[in-house]
Amino acid sequence: MEYEDLRKFQRLERNDVLKLVELPENFYEQANALVLKLKKNYEASGREEDLRLYNNAKRALEEVFERREQKILLKALRSVKNNEIDDSNLVGFEKKFFNDLLEMISEYRKVFSQFAEGKVLVEEKEEAMEKVKAINEGEVLNTVLVRILKDIPKFVSSDLKELGPFKANDIVRLPEKEAQILAEKQFVEII
Repeated sequence: MEYEDLRKFQRLERNDVLKLVELPENFYEQANALVLKLKKNYEASGREEDLRLYNNAKRALEEVFERREQKILLKALRSVKNNEIDDSNLVGFEKKFFNDLLEMISEYRKVFSQFAEGKVLVEEKEEAMEKVKAINEGEVLNTVLVRILKDIPKFVSSDLKELGPFKANDIVRLPEKEAQILAEKQFVEII
């Protein structure tokens, strides 16, 4: 990737306010390599022009990242609201960010929905919000994101943790083993 390529992606991202622009799968790696190259050029030459080019490339990459971050947040909100996962034009680590957002937003909406209907006591709401916090802090190792296809009652996982109950169309994270078993029985779809 050259500086002009990075600027082109910056302009494209800036011009389309709602949609993510299609980027090469390894865009961030290429952009990072470009910024490092420009930094080394400046360090070797000490020229003001090379410093300006390096700083401009950094700013362009930061703008692309920040604009895409905002669009991914909106895409996740729309996906959960419309119950249609749209992960088009996501590259690299953006996919994990998007899936984590889906899960957090789904859990948040589920808690609010139950709370608004008077079905959840304050203590239960706080417990559910702790789940959201745990997801946010990355305490979900060896799990996969799934969409529940059929209502599933509470059950005990292989590591003796109580899971569920889950309603059809919920998006949740389950231990890999349980997700595979439920997927085979067509109770969930692995996302």
